[in-house]
Amino acid sequence: MKLIAQYMGHDDELYNFLYQSHDLSVHRIDSLDDQVHGDILIVCDQVLHYNDLHVLAKYTHQKKYYLYHKNEDEQTISQIETICDSANITMVPVEGTVDQQARCIIDSLGPSDAQRRSNVVCCFSTIANIGLTSTVLSVATSIQSVVEGKIGVLGLNAWDDGVDHLPYKGKYLNEVKTQLTNQLLTPERLRSYFHYDDKLKFHYLGGNQNTKMERLFTTQEIDYLITLAQKAFDLVIIDAGSHFDNANLLRSLLNSDLKLLIVNQQRKAIKKFEQQFQHVISPLGYTKTDFLLILNAYVDDPGLPSEKDIYTDLGIPYLTSVPSLNHIGISSETHQKLLYFYENSMYQEAIDHIARGIIGRTRLKVKQTVTHTKPRRRWQILTRLGV
Repeated sequence: MKLIAQYMGHDDELYNFLYQSHDLSVHRIDSLDDQVHGDILIVCDQVLHYNDLHVLAKYTHQKKYYLYHKNEDEQTISQIETICDSANITMVPVEGTVDQQARCIIDSLGPSDAQRRSNVVCCFSTIANIGLTSTVLSVATSIQSVVEGKIGVLGLNAWDDGVDHLPYKGKYLNEVKTQLTNQLLTPERLRSYFHYDDKLKFHYLGGNQNTKMERLFTTQEIDYLITLAQKAFDLVIIDAGSHFDNANLLRSLLNSDLKLLIVNQQRKAIKKFEQQFQHVISPLGYTKTDFLLILNAYVDDPGLPSEKDIYTDLGIPYLTSVPSLNHIGISSETHQKLLYFYENSMYQEAIDHIARGIIGRTRLKVKQTVTHTKPRRRWQILTRLGV
């Protein structure tokens, strides 16, 4: 039986080729306002910008494809791939002959054999107290629940230890500074300094808790720590904080392949990024397409900036929005319980969206068997992650 595919784009030659395929029954749609249903949805970048791919989430097709004309630099293309991975969308480069493009779609109905990429992800914000750490820890929880290997979270915020959301029992960044200076650690020794418990499953090194040391960490120390963590873990997620006047955040940016900017709807957060980009980030050689944008604690209110308002103003590729949970954030700190465990479906789906992007970008190996004390909960996570 042929799979039913819907095509939205301007390439008549490709549409006609797919239409004649023995594998697909293809129907053309002019917009997403049409009746959109079937097994496969194929959308071209000429009719839908990559920043708007999130609108495809409401459609229930088993497979979604985004045809992209490679007229951007390689970094931008990598960012678009991550956006697609996070939304369970397969990106198909529009290059070569029509036959090759169509075959790419048909062949990609099978599993991907793509090679694994860099295993360092840097998460940072522009102002403090917007939920950066809680989001990072929730994302790590989501990823660790479905992948093999070890996940390590580095708290490199020099102004905050970042342990308010869990009963922390590991060492802190300031406590390992001497070993970083003298470079006396092994991957195994470093891993033993991290907090770990059977519920979280991932490893976590808390940030700095010594006020006198906020600006004393050196580029060499942070570079050594990140490099060693790469050997100790299959994935390293960095909580780099929001302060650009120290080596911690700048070195984290330099050592990471995937860079996630997390802001909220405050005008100050957007203004600060523009200032930081002009004075610090751009002189380092970065462009705005080197980053992916996450809107945290998002409130859908006509009196506040919308998602599109913010990502258009910033000019940064948009990944997703994490909804505000209001007072639950305070409860999370009070009870030392991560927000991900509060069973709020909208919040969990947003976190899983980010997790999919990271899993796809780093090509982490997803678990093939289910071993969990709560099988139903495990099944829900796998379903949300699309694995």
